[in-house]
Amino acid sequence: MEVVLGSEGGKLRFEQVETNTEFTCLLVRLDDGDFSGSTNIWEGREVRPTLAPFFEELARNWRGWAGVLEWEDIDHHLTLKAKHDGRGRVLMAVSLRPDFGEFDRELRGGIVLDAGQLDAIAAELGNLVPQQQQLLIGVGSGKLIFGSPTLEDDTTVVGVTYLNGTISGTANIWDELYCIPPGGRPHEFFRALADDWRGWEGERVWRDTSGNSVWRARNDGVSRVSLASRLARRSEDLRRAVYRTRSVVSHCRPNGSAV
Repeated sequence: MEVVLGSEGGKLRFEQVETNTEFTCLLVRLDDGDFSGSTNIWEGREVRPTLAPFFEELARNWRGWAGVLEWEDIDHHLTLKAKHDGRGRVLMAVSLRPDFGEFDRELRGGIVLDAGQLDAIAAELGNLVPQQQQLLIGVGSGKLIFGSPTLEDDTTVVGVTYLNGTISGTANIWDELYCIPPGGRPHEFFRALADDWRGWEGERVWRDTSGNSVWRARNDGVSRVSLASRLARRSEDLRRAVYRTRSVVSHCRPNGSAV
């Protein structure tokens, strides 16, 4: 299964080379006329898919956006920087880093996409990775994506990804049956926001028991809720990796339909 982006002047190919219940490995190949190179990227259960959502975000803003929107895989093997020319074309700079250890080098090229192709591209890329149940929160550039929950003993584990057009990050949160975090369980926090959809004073805060996720919600008193999110995860060398984003959520109606 393969997805090809671009034209004869420059092509970027994504090919599914391995998939199982845990992850999907994609072979990425850049052909830019004078040179070509390839690398592997991984997406899946532990590494929440962000590539297709990135193109979905571009598709939602197909008429144009300001500046450059950027995506990078978790291993820094592939970076995409998308700029809209205002005339229906997307100019995408591609940086590809094959993993050759001490001989590591970066290849740079570019492809051109028709803005009208973005929806189809996002759908095709989504088909390369096994689909999981997801909940997406946010309008505009900031998004929180809640992945499929898994059960470990008495604890529900949910992977949370944020995507804001320039950077993405993922962390797990633990919804423990016998250890209720400040602000209640995750769904109770959003239910309380929905119950008070007309507005509230100050800031409402939720954090999970592991400290991996903190949400701060404010209501503008008119029509929107601003949700500031802080995600943290332990990297392999135990350094602290912290991600921050801000999402705007439509007013939560009494039935909680916005979430």
